[in-house]
Amino acid sequence: MARKVRTILATAFLLLPLAAGCGQKDPGVQKVDTAVAIAKALEKSPASGDEVLKKHGLTKQEYQKLVFEITGDEKLNALYHQGLGR
Repeated sequence: MARKVRTILATAFLLLPLAAGCGQKDPGVQKVDTAVAIAKALEKSPASGDEVLKKHGLTKQEYQKLVFEITGDEKLNALYHQGLGR
């Protein structure tokens, strides 16, 4: 009986983190995805910057803050450059 309880607890301990994050991206990764999508759209059509930002629900200042946040974090910065193919 005690062995079964330990097995169940060990299994739950291993699976809980997977279930908790199921279908959800890390907030930092979501920010990178947004910044990459905006950067790519701006590269294609620099003149449509306001529309691109509006589509993503950001102002120029919010986008600038987002980019500074990403570039200030080594992991997020690497993901950002990877997303841009650089």
